[in-house]
Formats: sequence, structure tokens, C-alpha cells
Amino acid sequence: MPLLGRRARRGRKLRISRIQTEAASPEVRPLLEEFYRQRGNVPNMFRGMAHRPEILRTMLAHFRAVMQPGAVSVKLKELLAVRVSQINLCDY
Repeated sequence: MPLLGRRARRGRKLRISRIQTEAASPEVRPLLEEFYRQRGNVPNMFRGMAHRPEILRTMLAHFRAVMQPGAVSVKLKELLAVRVSQINLCDY
């Protein structure tokens, strides 16, 4: 499937809604609030996964493990994440 330009995508409806922190269940809200405190924002992929708390917890643990310092610097990992989002026309 070809990538759609921003204009073509604007009228499309989301298949999975993004749960806002204020509307999150008592099980999910602390997870989103902690992520926000640590990083300053909550990416949409985590807001979408908030429908399934057990999957959200697993994704957050994986994200933290990947983004820790290692063979690739944290700064480069962040830059790669931003660039991939831009290439995929993510709405952030």
C-alpha cells in the first residue's frame, strides 16, 4: 500500500482511538503520567495501546530497555525515532 500524503490522510478516521491521559482507566493512567514525567510527552502508539493495559506495560518496558544507553547513543536513537516518524508521516 503506498504512503498517503498528509492532505489525503487528514480526512481518514483512526482505526484505534488514542486514549488521553485524563480519560484513561485507573490501571493505565499512572503509566501514562509516569511516561509523561520522564519524557515530556506520550507518543500516540502508547495512547493506542492503552486500550490493553497488559500490552501497554510490555511496550513501555521494551521501549525503556531499547532507549537506555548502549552501543548506540541515546541521542542517535532519539534522532532515528523522529526521522522514522517523519518518513511515515506520523501525526505528532
